Amino acid sequence: MKTLFMNIYDMTLKIYFGVIRLISSRHRKARLMTEGRKGLLENLKEHRQPGDRYIWIHASSLGEFEQGRPLIEKIKSQHPEYKICLTFFSPSGYEVRKDYKLADIVTYMPYDTSKELKSFINILAPEKVIFIKYEIWLNTMSYLKACNIPTYLISAIFRPSQIFFRPYGQIFRDALKSYSWIFVQNEESLSLLKNIGIQKLSIAGDTRTDRVWDIKNNAQSDDIVARFVEEAHNNDQVILLAGSSWEQDEKVYLPACLKNDKIRTIIVPHEITEKHIRGIKESVPTDIKVGLHTQINSPEDSKNIDILVVDRMGLLSSLYKYVDIAYIGGGFGKGIHNILEAAVYNLPILFGPNFHRFMEANELIRRGAAFPIQNTEDVTKELQRLTDDIYRTKTGELSGEYIRSNLGSTEIILRSIFER
Repeated sequence: MKTLFMNIYDMTLKIYFGVIRLISSRHRKARLMTEGRKGLLENLKEHRQPGDRYIWIHASSLGEFEQGRPLIEKIKSQHPEYKICLTFFSPSGYEVRKDYKLADIVTYMPYDTSKELKSFINILAPEKVIFIKYEIWLNTMSYLKACNIPTYLISAIFRPSQIFFRPYGQIFRDALKSYSWIFVQNEESLSLLKNIGIQKLSIAGDTRTDRVWDIKNNAQSDDIVARFVEEAHNNDQVILLAGSSWEQDEKVYLPACLKNDKIRTIIVPHEITEKHIRGIKESVPTDIKVGLHTQINSPEDSKNIDILVVDRMGLLSSLYKYVDIAYIGGGFGKGIHNILEAAVYNLPILFGPNFHRFMEANELIRRGAAFPIQNTEDVTKELQRLTDDIYRTKTGELSGEYIRSNLGSTEIILRSIFER
């Protein structure tokens, strides 16, 4: 039965990866995945020097990388004897972080059914392997185990609906047992794994809390935003920052913000395009002045703007320090974006209905620090409450408490991996 399932698994993946190659000429992501893996082994041989001691860290995409980043930084500072090979499955991670300075090699991970897989592992010869959050590649796990290479899964979250807990998920349950140790984020994940016979595991929390704490301590300054906020506060107004905002979000929160004279708004679009920015301008009355960050020549000019659109990349995580309320985008699409970046600044947080699979969102709601919304009426109601200074401060402090209570995950994982 196991051999039959593996044959089906291999065939399914080969078809999937074959389709990616077929459509690569007309599909950007498929093209990047295909082109990026050409010459993979030759590149590895070029960078891998005799005597190098490597730790292989794999992140599926950019979000997983952000969870692994604090661990990479601590390994480099506390264990400089090791080099880091950072791999990605998706172009959305690789293209953004291919020049990441703390990794000695940044490359794509070979496909799980490819001929290059075993060669990749043999050439790199990692002393330890760390997968982040969700990664279960059956052939990769099997070969790492056969090579007796310690392999870890960090910042993992498990839910009852996943294949591991289905009657037909035995082969995936066996793969989980191949890990030397699994570090999960919460009690539910720990209980689920124990119920299927996984014993080598512990709760270590979410490494992203350490990451956002570091970001807060090294936050950039922005004179334009600071002046915009100062002007609002001088007029007894409260600033709402909509981070990673999509058009679906703006249709819901913007009307509520415009109706409330106590609210001024900063929008940081998730995708900065002319079409998106034009849509923001067209969605508000003509007497509302929308200013673009890139078109403001001096901080003083920002005081005459009603809505500030930050049309620059890389600023969002630092801008939360200036504002009073955060709205996190994505909740009317595939799922909310990073809410921890806002929580670290003691902010009350609003977001759309697609939040259920995010542990931190559910916990912040439970604590009374975050508020899911379904429509403009919900936003209107929450903003009426949050313009009260005492109530807003109290709810914001609950966000900060959540972050502070979860710090230290990275150190727990690091100590465990190197002492084990």
